[in-house]
Amino acid sequence: MPTIHQSPLHPEQILFALKDLAQDGLERVRVAVAYATRAGCESLVSALEEKIGPSAMALSPKLLVTSFDFGHTEPEALKYWRSLPNSEVKIANVHRPRGTLDLSAGASNFHPKAYLFDYSSIASILVGSPNLTRRALTVNTEVAITETNLGNEASERLWIESWHSGESLSDDLLEEYALARPHRPVPNMDPPIQGPPVLPSKTVIRLIDAIDSGLDPSRYRSMWIQAGTMTSGGSHNQLELPRGTNLFFGFNYDTYGPEHITIGQPILMAKGRVWSDRQLSWHAGGGQNAMERLNLPTQAQGGYQYADTAILFRRTSTGFELTVAPWGSSRANAWLNASAGSGTLFRTGLGDTSRLCGLLN
Repeated sequence: MPTIHQSPLHPEQILFALKDLAQDGLERVRVAVAYATRAGCESLVSALEEKIGPSAMALSPKLLVTSFDFGHTEPEALKYWRSLPNSEVKIANVHRPRGTLDLSAGASNFHPKAYLFDYSSIASILVGSPNLTRRALTVNTEVAITETNLGNEASERLWIESWHSGESLSDDLLEEYALARPHRPVPNMDPPIQGPPVLPSKTVIRLIDAIDSGLDPSRYRSMWIQAGTMTSGGSHNQLELPRGTNLFFGFNYDTYGPEHITIGQPILMAKGRVWSDRQLSWHAGGGQNAMERLNLPTQAQGGYQYADTAILFRRTSTGFELTVAPWGSSRANAWLNASAGSGTLFRTGLGDTSRLCGLLN
């Protein structure tokens, strides 16, 4: 049973672990958590769509059982989950001691944190400390374990009491909860993740300078790049990379001469798709600011829109998983903060180049 440890310096380990559990043939997703936020639900669904594709995610039944305990679950989270295709929500531990909804826990709290992925004859599971919030899935200090060959009978034992004892979320129950919740002092369970203070560009060294001083990008599991405006190429899919990025992808090019050179074709994966024809090259010219270049899959090919985003490449056993987040978003800020805190934040080039990149483990 692999142990997953997440912290601000090692962000998204919970999300990455959940994505690793989602494979072809996924038949159902089941989640049992003490509380949930809208941002947490969106983070989980988006991550699974990044892995298996939006169509496969839409077809998979999605069951959520959570609680009203202490009013921590956001009504918007319940509305969002219930709005998903093939989804259902139940509320455990509904407490009405005097005939009206009471948001105290009553005799006991509903406190599991379990994420189940069902296949034809087995289930995969993550259990541990993370609730279904954006911060729990990305930057909170959390611990979990995963199991990928859990028999269906064992997974049912874990699930059946919580699910069948829960009350189906009706419009009336949701409205009753929304009206009762303001009567309790409910903290903001999932504030946005802020980035670090703006750093003077001269205090951040170039990636290639760090490599020349002994840094080995191939020892890191993830690398992210601030995409910028992505004006190169008619499809705006040509990502300008700092010199030395090819080392992260497993190549060993360092000549950087006057010719345009094809360095290799790293295998990229996203949305249930695999691309083995994406060209990584040395694009000569431009003096000290000349860069490597990677042709990313276009939107028409199943990729993303990349302008003004952070693009993260995560090393897996079969290639590099592609994740894209708007620059300045909570997700991109989590990557930026982690690299800044770990000393692995770099500039992509010289001069007035302000784009950043970072390495993560």
